[in-house]
Amino acid sequence: MTVSVANGRVLIVGATGFIGRFVADASLDAGRPTYVLVRPSSGNQYSKDKVAKALRDRGAILLKGLANDKELMVKLLKEHQIEIVISALGGATILDQLSLVEAIHSAGTVKRFLPSEFGHDVDRADPVEPGLTMYKEKRQVRRLIEKLEIPYTYICCNSIASWPYHNNRHPSEVIPPLDHFEIYGDGSVKGNLYQTI
Repeated sequence: MTVSVANGRVLIVGATGFIGRFVADASLDAGRPTYVLVRPSSGNQYSKDKVAKALRDRGAILLKGLANDKELMVKLLKEHQIEIVISALGGATILDQLSLVEAIHSAGTVKRFLPSEFGHDVDRADPVEPGLTMYKEKRQVRRLIEKLEIPYTYICCNSIASWPYHNNRHPSEVIPPLDHFEIYGDGSVKGNLYQTI
């Protein structure tokens, strides 16, 4: 089955976070109708509010709510006829995607879901703690997506172009370069598969 989402409305969950803001910018740059789910302000998140305002100023439509509020998410997905959902939730909010997945299933408008992965392929890696807990949570999300037969794409970029393993230091001691990064190719590749033989 081929799913056409060339001009579909995109909802980005976690758009004010480290990875999410780049995903939202890319969606806006591509000219897509871009919606971003933002948490109701807690008063403690000046930097996230600033990112949300910048995205709104670029044309994103801000939707207030929480990803784990299934009823609200069903309403928002239907009301705005969202066709693509990209999750960039991280850390403690990974399991919030379970409610989001159920909402996607109930709404019936979403043609493609990209859950928050952005790391190693959790079904092919065998980590130890502290990473094991997050891998188990991401596996739970994957299994629900597959069980509910939601069209999905998993993006596994492994260690983000060798980060954080470039010098054998512990990952928590190394931050990726923030002043530049390199994108290989011209952006026309639909997908790559690398297998170790």
